[in-house]
Amino acid sequence: MKKTEIFLSWKWFDLIASGKKKSEYRKVKPFWTARLKEAKPGNEIIFRRGYSHVITVRKLTGVSIVEGWRLPEAEREFFGPCNDIKFYKIDFK
Repeated sequence: MKKTEIFLSWKWFDLIASGKKKSEYRKVKPFWTARLKEAKPGNEIIFRRGYSHVITVRKLTGVSIVEGWRLPEAEREFFGPCNDIKFYKIDFK
């Protein structure tokens, strides 16, 4: 089973660890395209709080591409003006 590790700031990590956040967003760039191209539902995603030893593991349910204007409000605030940018939407449970 392929595992994908994603480093997060404390804010996003805590929302995922508490179960309040069910999707993570990353800009469509060659780095993320390479990391996600073999990702399949059921694979593990390891979320790491910064570069610490604190982790939470979730199961991938899907990866899709969304336009920036479709991002949730909190993510739009984080990424700034992003209407014309595409993002990977990484869903998990």
